[in-house]
Amino acid sequence: MENSYCYIHAVDAGLVEVPLEELQTAARQAGYSVNAVIFLMEAMLASGQLMNARDICFSVVKAARKQFGALSSEVFRSWQITHKTDIGKIVAALVAAGFVHEFEGVAQEDFDTPLTLLDVLGLP
Repeated sequence: MENSYCYIHAVDAGLVEVPLEELQTAARQAGYSVNAVIFLMEAMLASGQLMNARDICFSVVKAARKQFGALSSEVFRSWQITHKTDIGKIVAALVAAGFVHEFEGVAQEDFDTPLTLLDVLGLP
Protein backbone atom coordinates (compact mmCIF):
# COMPACT_ATOMS: atom_id res chain seq x y z
CA MET A 1 0.00 0.00 0.00
CA GLU A 2 2.24 2.72 -1.27
CA ASN A 3 0.08 5.69 -0.14
CA SER A 4 -0.62 4.36 3.34
CA TYR A 5 1.51 4.41 6.42
CA CYS A 6 1.46 3.36 10.01
CA TYR A 7 0.43 6.29 12.20
CA ILE A 8 2.45 4.94 15.12
CA HIS A 9 5.64 5.07 13.05
CA ALA A 10 4.63 8.42 11.56
CA VAL A 11 4.29 9.84 15.09
CA ASP A 12 7.66 8.35 16.08
CA ALA A 13 9.24 9.94 12.98
CA GLY A 14 7.66 13.32 13.75
CA LEU A 15 5.52 13.26 10.59
CA VAL A 16 2.22 13.37 12.47
CA GLU A 17 1.57 15.17 15.72
CA VAL A 18 -1.16 13.50 17.77
CA PRO A 19 -1.41 12.46 21.42
CA LEU A 20 -0.59 8.83 20.67
CA GLU A 21 -1.00 7.37 24.16
CA GLU A 22 -4.47 8.88 24.61
CA LEU A 23 -5.52 7.74 21.15
CA GLN A 24 -4.21 4.23 21.85
CA THR A 25 -6.41 4.16 24.96
CA ALA A 26 -9.45 5.31 22.96
CA ALA A 27 -8.68 2.71 20.28
CA ARG A 28 -8.38 -0.07 22.86
CA GLN A 29 -11.68 0.96 24.46
CA ALA A 30 -13.42 1.00 21.07
CA GLY A 31 -11.85 -2.31 20.02
CA TYR A 32 -10.08 -1.01 16.90
CA SER A 33 -6.50 -0.34 15.86
CA VAL A 34 -4.99 3.02 16.70
CA ASN A 35 -4.26 3.47 12.98
CA ALA A 36 -7.98 3.24 12.22
CA VAL A 37 -8.89 5.65 15.01
CA ILE A 38 -6.32 8.26 13.97
CA PHE A 39 -7.31 7.94 10.30
CA LEU A 40 -10.98 8.51 11.13
CA MET A 41 -10.16 11.44 13.41
CA GLU A 42 -8.03 13.09 10.71
CA ALA A 43 -10.69 12.45 8.05
CA MET A 44 -13.37 14.05 10.20
CA LEU A 45 -11.24 17.04 11.21
CA ALA A 46 -10.19 17.67 7.60
CA SER A 47 -13.82 17.73 6.45
CA GLY A 48 -14.86 20.73 8.45
CA GLN A 49 -18.49 20.94 9.45
CA LEU A 50 -20.15 17.54 9.82
CA MET A 51 -23.81 17.50 10.68
CA ASN A 52 -24.90 13.86 10.70
CA ALA A 53 -23.82 10.22 10.36
CA ARG A 54 -24.05 10.43 6.58
CA ASP A 55 -21.63 13.39 6.51
CA ILE A 56 -19.22 11.56 8.80
CA CYS A 57 -19.27 8.38 6.70
CA PHE A 58 -18.88 10.40 3.48
CA SER A 59 -15.84 12.21 4.91
CA VAL A 60 -14.25 8.89 5.86
CA VAL A 61 -14.93 7.32 2.46
CA LYS A 62 -13.59 10.41 0.66
CA ALA A 63 -10.41 10.41 2.77
CA ALA A 64 -9.95 6.65 2.26
CA ARG A 65 -10.23 6.97 -1.50
CA LYS A 66 -7.74 9.83 -1.48
CA GLN A 67 -5.27 8.08 0.85
CA PHE A 68 -5.58 4.47 -0.27
CA GLY A 69 -7.26 4.56 -3.69
CA ALA A 70 -8.29 1.13 -4.96
CA LEU A 71 -6.91 -0.45 -1.78
CA SER A 72 -9.40 1.33 0.50
CA SER A 73 -11.50 -1.78 1.10
CA GLU A 74 -8.39 -3.84 1.83
CA VAL A 75 -7.10 -1.29 4.34
CA PHE A 76 -10.45 -1.02 6.09
CA ARG A 77 -10.79 -4.80 6.20
CA SER A 78 -7.34 -5.03 7.83
CA TRP A 79 -8.55 -2.52 10.44
CA GLN A 80 -11.74 -4.57 10.94
CA ILE A 81 -13.89 -1.69 9.72
CA THR A 82 -16.49 -3.30 7.50
CA HIS A 83 -19.75 -1.59 8.38
CA LYS A 84 -20.85 1.95 9.03
CA THR A 85 -21.55 0.86 12.61
CA ASP A 86 -17.78 0.46 13.03
CA ILE A 87 -17.38 4.13 12.16
CA GLY A 88 -20.08 4.99 14.68
CA LYS A 89 -18.26 3.09 17.43
CA ILE A 90 -14.98 4.85 16.66
CA VAL A 91 -16.71 8.24 16.53
CA ALA A 92 -18.27 7.52 19.94
CA ALA A 93 -14.83 6.65 21.35
CA LEU A 94 -13.32 9.85 19.90
CA VAL A 95 -16.14 11.93 21.37
CA ALA A 96 -15.84 10.22 24.78
CA ALA A 97 -12.08 10.86 24.80
CA GLY A 98 -12.59 14.52 23.82
CA PHE A 99 -10.83 14.35 20.42
CA VAL A 100 -13.87 15.44 18.42
CA HIS A 101 -16.95 17.35 19.46
CA GLU A 102 -20.23 15.62 20.15
CA PHE A 103 -22.58 15.61 17.20
CA GLU A 104 -25.98 16.86 18.31
CA GLY A 105 -28.73 14.51 17.26
CA VAL A 106 -26.36 11.79 16.00
CA ALA A 107 -26.81 8.39 17.63
CA GLN A 108 -25.10 5.05 17.10
CA GLU A 109 -28.26 3.81 15.35
CA ASP A 110 -27.74 6.47 12.66
CA PHE A 111 -24.71 4.49 11.45
CA ASP A 112 -26.75 1.29 11.11
CA THR A 113 -27.74 0.91 7.46
CA PRO A 114 -28.14 -2.14 5.21
CA LEU A 115 -25.27 -0.98 2.96
CA THR A 116 -21.88 -1.97 4.37
CA LEU A 117 -18.93 0.39 4.36
CA LEU A 118 -17.07 -2.01 2.10
CA ASP A 119 -19.96 -1.78 -0.38
CA VAL A 120 -19.67 2.02 -0.32
CA LEU A 121 -15.89 1.95 -0.79
CA GLY A 122 -16.36 -0.27 -3.82
CA LEU A 123 -18.68 2.22 -5.56
CA PRO A 124 -17.18 4.52 -8.22
